[in-house]
Amino acid sequence: DPTIEIYAAGDDVVIFCAGQVVRPGKVMAVREEARALVDALASRRSEQEVRSRSAALYTTLIAPVRTLLPAQSTLVFVSDTRLGFIPFPVLFDAEPGRFLVEDFAIAVRPASALPLYERGAAASMPALIVGPPAIEGAARLPDAEREARDVAATYRTPTIFTAGAATPATAGGGLSSPGVFHYAGHAASAARSPGALLLADGRLYASDIARLELQNLDLVVLAACRSSRAANDILPRDLATAFIVAGARNVVGTGWEIDDAISASTFAELHRAVASGQSVASAVRALQLAAIRANQQPTAWAALTLFSMERSESWERSPSSSSVSFYSTSTRTTPQRSASPSSTPIERASFTTENH
Repeated sequence: DPTIEIYAAGDDVVIFCAGQVVRPGKVMAVREEARALVDALASRRSEQEVRSRSAALYTTLIAPVRTLLPAQSTLVFVSDTRLGFIPFPVLFDAEPGRFLVEDFAIAVRPASALPLYERGAAASMPALIVGPPAIEGAARLPDAEREARDVAATYRTPTIFTAGAATPATAGGGLSSPGVFHYAGHAASAARSPGALLLADGRLYASDIARLELQNLDLVVLAACRSSRAANDILPRDLATAFIVAGARNVVGTGWEIDDAISASTFAELHRAVASGQSVASAVRALQLAAIRANQQPTAWAALTLFSMERSESWERSPSSSSVSFYSTSTRTTPQRSASPSSTPIERASFTTENH
């Protein structure tokens, strides 16, 4: 699979791809373009504005190397965190009128000296599902409870911690053996403070997760607001990077809030696809393509980002021989009642259609 490495070298952006080196623009310009695009997506602005801003980034970062990319491959981006969070799937090629994810599966690899891993083993592993925890003063998430049950039903030997049992001790202590970890609950955003899972009786911080040995985890899905944002290679503040630093092979996180109304079966379907043998990259892309075909706005599907430290695109798994634990921290709110990112540190993390 082709790797596109994008770095900040002084004031210049430098791209390495297929033996070619390109300097397509300035760091500050790319960072501002990326911030403006994410703001447009997170604020649910018009698709016309989203396409215009994403086309500008496509012209800078993808167009110079587009002819070097083999068709129907998985693009692996190694992106310097100094360039900010870049939602690669939504980058838009204006001439044919196509988003990048329509041509490629996409994964991101942190710009760090971290080891790569082979495909997840097919040996049987337990499944761990956490959520929603009982948090005093926090809104109850009945849809997250249903989602946790749906996810658990996908696997043969699930363990579920919910309500008062979902504590930092049980969640953190249970991460050492599962192959996939799923969390559905509230989270603190790394944009305002170090990322953390909000659990009964306390928080499990990104910095604590990064210090764990989690090479057993094939897949982590983070379903809380901006769980894949504010990455820092040395002291990770966001949850997605923390799991990668700890050794997880694949982490699906979100860049902004996503609505309950468009996420009814998103993560349950992701579980089913991966459990049936699809690679994580292919499964994420399939969800995004289905949303595009259903004419959903980019804000609804482009929030999903896959971080991967696998050598191979494929990630085979059979539900009959392997069960999975899954950690989910992506944010979902209803359009009428969504909280402003500046007004509350607690984000919703259920993936269902019903409004709260």
